[in-house]
Amino acid sequence: MLDFKASYIVALLQLRLFALTATTPLLPISLTNDLNSNSNPNATLPLNITLATSSNALPPDPWNYSIPSEINKQVKFFDYGRPLNAIGISFVIQAAFTDADLHAPTDLVGLQPRRYREALSGDYVHLYFYPMESTMWKDVAAMAASIGEFIMSWDRVELAFDVDYVGRPRSMALGTGLLSGEM
Repeated sequence: MLDFKASYIVALLQLRLFALTATTPLLPISLTNDLNSNSNPNATLPLNITLATSSNALPPDPWNYSIPSEINKQVKFFDYGRPLNAIGISFVIQAAFTDADLHAPTDLVGLQPRRYREALSGDYVHLYFYPMESTMWKDVAAMAASIGEFIMSWDRVELAFDVDYVGRPRSMALGTGLLSGEM
């Protein structure tokens, strides 16, 4: 159990670091050269577009992510949408981890939908998870870690997801959810 928590804490810290570096505003640097009177005194270096905007690199839709701590479980990501604030994503993932950490990993979640929300500068990031009867709190933690892995590996976008057993139909999923934003 300690290894499970430690690996997810490391993943969360990596996501926070990624969020801070990915959303830092980049201002153009103005250069002048007093030694050459023919130079343009207002020349600027271009912004680093790869850090300033989303890479928009996404996996196939749908994409299955095998949960490392659960051999027979996966998270299926699909219906990718618009870019989201990386810091807001890290906060809602942390909220889901905190929620899961308040319970024993094998306790059942119940059918009450789980909702996590973060507002930053007028942008909202929402994480909704709708558990099924057999969903355990370790599945909620695995779902949060899987979203963190998706965000670090691919892109920071709205998406839908199912937590399920490998090879079983969606109707037998452990839960379904949505990572979304709104103005």
